Amino acid sequence: MRVTAEREIPELVVVVRSLKDQGIQYQGPFQTSKGRMVFRMKDQIVLGSELATLLAAGELNPGGISMLLRRLREG
Repeated sequence: MRVTAEREIPELVVVVRSLKDQGIQYQGPFQTSKGRMVFRMKDQIVLGSELATLLAAGELNPGGISMLLRRLREG
């Protein structure tokens, strides 16, 4: 499982840099016992891979994150 997290690291560096540059609040990243990288954003746990997907789509911005958090809340 650790290999998965190590592969995600360069992508997460870009994600974290983008979040910081935009002043978007978050906590993490944290690694779960299963090797997943996660962030805490507002009242939700967000996978690093979800944020990387937003980044790749050009949607890692306040609007894109709000939509993601809404989808997560709705289940």
